[in-house]
This record gives sequence, structure tokens and C-alpha cells, in this order.
Amino acid sequence: MKVRFGTPGDSLRSPGGEMQAPPLMPRVLIFDDDTAILDVVTRLLTDAGYDVVRGQPGRGARKQVGRSNYDILLTDIYMPDIDGIELVRAAREARPDVPIVCMSGGTYKLSAEFSLSLSGAFDVEQLPKPFGRTELLLALQTALGRGGTQPGASKSCHASR
Repeated sequence: MKVRFGTPGDSLRSPGGEMQAPPLMPRVLIFDDDTAILDVVTRLLTDAGYDVVRGQPGRGARKQVGRSNYDILLTDIYMPDIDGIELVRAAREARPDVPIVCMSGGTYKLSAEFSLSLSGAFDVEQLPKPFGRTELLLALQTALGRGGTQPGASKSCHASR
């Protein structure tokens, strides 16, 4: 488990002087069939303080989405063997309140009509590829805000990791 203790100068004491537990950052479960994207996204999110779990795209992904302990799902839409829509459905069945960010890009950029139906049907945040650090972090923060889970105030039980 990755725990962020803050930056130099941050105090772990409350205004009354009691010691406080450091804030826990959300755990992000990521699925993408492109290992280069997984590597970059993992590095960006880890550097930003997120706890990152890389999912295994393929036939076992649906089970992993249903069983894993995570605070937000970040998935590519178009992957071989299983697509992001199937993962989103599985996540919504297992954890209806979990925030979701869907990535798409290349020759498979989502049409406006499909984007609206995806957002409306599954309440997901969309992140078109290519994207940078700022867009990635903003998409996660937006989705976490909609899902009711803010960094440092996670609803998941981190102790069982």
C-alpha cells in the first residue's frame, strides 16, 4: 500500500495538537492493452500520490473489476478480448457507486453521439487520447467528485490491502 505522508512542512497534528493519520489517496484500477500507456499513466498517478493497481485486460478482467478493492476505475474503451464497455457494466453491477473514467483514442475516438450515450448510461468521465498529466488528473478528480469520493476521504477500506 502506498501512503502519502505529505510534503515537508505539512503537519500530522490537528489544531488541538493530537496526531492525525496521514490522508489515504484513492486506489486506481487501470485497464489498457497498451503497456506503454499503462507505464506512463502508472508513473503519472503514482507521482501524484495515487495508489495504482494495473488490471490484466482479457477474460479475467470482469472478475477483477468485481473483486478488487479500488476507489476509481480507469479503463480503455477498445481492447482485445474484452472492451471497456463490458468492464464498465461489470463495475456498475458490482460497485454502482464507483467513479469511472473511460479513455479512448487513435482511430477509435468516440463519436459525439456514442460519448453522450456512454456518459448518460453509465455516468462516466471521458478522457480522449492523447492526453497529458493535467487532463488525466482533472478527469480523475472530476470523476471522484461525482462519485462522492474525494482524495483523502476514500469510502473503501484500505486496511485490507
